[in-house]
Amino acid sequence: MKVCKIKPDSSVCSACVDMAYTCGEVPNCELCGTNKEYELLETHCSFWNNYAVIVKNGKLEKVAMSRVYGIREKGGAE
Repeated sequence: MKVCKIKPDSSVCSACVDMAYTCGEVPNCELCGTNKEYELLETHCSFWNNYAVIVKNGKLEKVAMSRVYGIREKGGAE
């Protein structure tokens, strides 16, 4: 089984975006406390869209591939 981490979208990270604009420094999303591991079911890449299907709170959810990172086999090293 593959697992991954998901970067929060910009609506969740508005404080970090404001800080980046004000201070000129881009925050590290990997240090954000809202990042959890989710089961990765599949990825879809095409000319029109790229997304991953994950299991979040027992429900299937589509997320943009640009938000997916840290993909690994469960129980293995990253």
